[in-house]
Amino acid sequence: MFFMIDRKDEFKVVNKSGQKIVIPNAIEPIGFSLLISGVYEEDVLDLITKSSNPGSVVIDVGANIGCFVIPIADHLGQNGRIFAFEASKYVFRYLEKNILINNIKNAECINAAVSDNDNPMIFYDAAQHKYGMGSLGRIGQSFNGIETTCHSLDKYFCDFDKEISVLKIDVEGFEILVLIGATNMLKCGKIKLIVFEFLDWAESQVPGHTCGDSQRFLIEMGYQIWRLKDYLEGNPSLTTILEVGGEMLVAKKPLSSN
Repeated sequence: MFFMIDRKDEFKVVNKSGQKIVIPNAIEPIGFSLLISGVYEEDVLDLITKSSNPGSVVIDVGANIGCFVIPIADHLGQNGRIFAFEASKYVFRYLEKNILINNIKNAECINAAVSDNDNPMIFYDAAQHKYGMGSLGRIGQSFNGIETTCHSLDKYFCDFDKEISVLKIDVEGFEILVLIGATNMLKCGKIKLIVFEFLDWAESQVPGHTCGDSQRFLIEMGYQIWRLKDYLEGNPSLTTILEVGGEMLVAKKPLSSN
């Protein structure tokens, strides 16, 4: 399965779907998970594939090295499309490399942050052994801030007439800014399902916002929210906002809503 194994240096694995993934190192959880099992957050990947069909459109905000992008692009087929946003220039090189070595033609990779506006912002790239923790906020593992291009989803997709089957967001606490920047898409129901990370310590660093604001905003937009495990098991949605701890969450509008 493995072409080369060196936990501290770049290496290549074959993922569970049979595709090659070049990884910066196996110290960071993404690389380590791919190394030992060939997949990262398999429940999230399963949700995205089950919620999209060949020909569908998926958006991955915080695409990292492409651990979701690569298998999802294959699932969507030549008539489908995945848009992958990654702000870190260091990580983006691996995303592009993995797209190239797998000869993927239906992925559009964008080296930019996603927020509530289109003004350049400071992105704090993480240390290489924590390459999944880059953020628009300075956190413990971050080093020098670098000005980066930024997009709001509303503006980026303003002329895009297809619905979005799944929007996946993993941006170390700044999910609320991504969602505010997609207000128009959310109001009209253009985005069918959202899978996003909630981390109390990460959301607490977002200026002007408090823990749980991503959930509050989505509820205002007419979405219901589930813990990922509950959604997959067909259990009821949340009745209260999560403000403590960490969970992968799913948001979807009721069938009667648009």
